[in-house]
Amino acid sequence: MITNLDIAPTLLELAGVEVPAKMQGKSLLKLAKGDEAGWRKDWLYEYYEYPAGEQVRPNRGVRTERYKLIHYYQEPQEWSFTIYRPIP
Repeated sequence: MITNLDIAPTLLELAGVEVPAKMQGKSLLKLAKGDEAGWRKDWLYEYYEYPAGEQVRPNRGVRTERYKLIHYYQEPQEWSFTIYRPIP
């Protein structure tokens, strides 16, 4: 599972520049070479650009390889739960 936070560290590593320790995200180079050791299996996100952006109500969620749980926390509050089937 990759996120947009992984782009900057990847570009820095490709350029031969040391990735600052405080930078979020991970370089994708090891993952691209098949090394999945230490790679994330889940992540938490928050989305709050409303009413601008994509017009999506503020929400937070947890995403794993198999599940996604989203909580739209402004009234009317809603929950969304998705189960993903493994790819054969």
